[in-house]
Amino acid sequence: MSHPLLELQDLSKHFAARGGDVNRAVDGVNLSMVRGEVLGLVGESGCGKSTLGRLIVQLLQPTTGRVLVEGNDLSALSKRQLRSLRKKIQIVFQNPYGSLNPRMTIGRVLAEPLREHGIVQGSRAIESRAQELMERVGLDPDMLRRYPHEFSGGQRQRIGIARALAVEPELLVCDEPVSALDVSVQAQIINLLGSLQKELSLTILFIAHDLAVVRHISHRIAVMYLGKIVELGPADEVCTTPSHPYTRLLVSSIPVPDPLIERARRRSVHVGEVVRDANRPSGCCYHPRCAYVHETCTRSVPVLKPLEDGRRQVACDRIELIPPE
Repeated sequence: MSHPLLELQDLSKHFAARGGDVNRAVDGVNLSMVRGEVLGLVGESGCGKSTLGRLIVQLLQPTTGRVLVEGNDLSALSKRQLRSLRKKIQIVFQNPYGSLNPRMTIGRVLAEPLREHGIVQGSRAIESRAQELMERVGLDPDMLRRYPHEFSGGQRQRIGIARALAVEPELLVCDEPVSALDVSVQAQIINLLGSLQKELSLTILFIAHDLAVVRHISHRIAVMYLGKIVELGPADEVCTTPSHPYTRLLVSSIPVPDPLIERARRRSVHVGEVVRDANRPSGCCYHPRCAYVHETCTRSVPVLKPLEDGRRQVACDRIELIPPE
């Protein structure tokens, strides 16, 4: 098996909250990705997905734990070493309307990383490279002299992808790149990312809250709840035979186009209300919403453990006692 390109070791990020409380946005995450893999990270809003992505690209510094890229601990690197490594990791932001400088033409937006990292030298070479990037994401190179407000949301997200690709990264962190777009445009962007991944052998962390979208593009899926990974495994298996009660809830909430099948579906049972970090329970963080809760769940914090098949990991101490779907 290939050595991990990305490895997260007991990674946590805590923020100060009102009243002296601590918001544990990311809480002891262990995760790894091999080259050429697409890992989908899914969970409801506020579970810590975007914070995890920002920790990986060093837009945030971890409270505890380490981010390793090719075995290099990013927190232990000097500014010069980190600058060199930044070319390997790029991010595509969620909001295509706010991630581009409105005062810069698209040509300047794409030229900036090329100049900053010395990818190509000379104005003509930079313009040529910018034109290639536009073509790669399906846009007309003649649009380089336009400004962001002259593009649609889907076109702006394509430009954001082109900017990320400018420095020839190995790892691309896509932070909910389609959530602000229309459904038809979402499919176009997802298909574009899938094509680029195969063409360039990219490693992609695809962050989203829509499990159906994540399944379409991912090799594996990690399910996140209240800052913790609660299930990890092959995308098709996680979506067709979910194990953790929270994953079952997510899968059962995916709408089915056929109304007859939709009415006949068996819904996952859950109780209680959404729990936020300010009133995080003891023991298993999901137990206030779990239909299979037991007294031991309120005391013991479950860790990711392999299932019998060895392909999936689930953070539930009672998984053997939960009936299959």
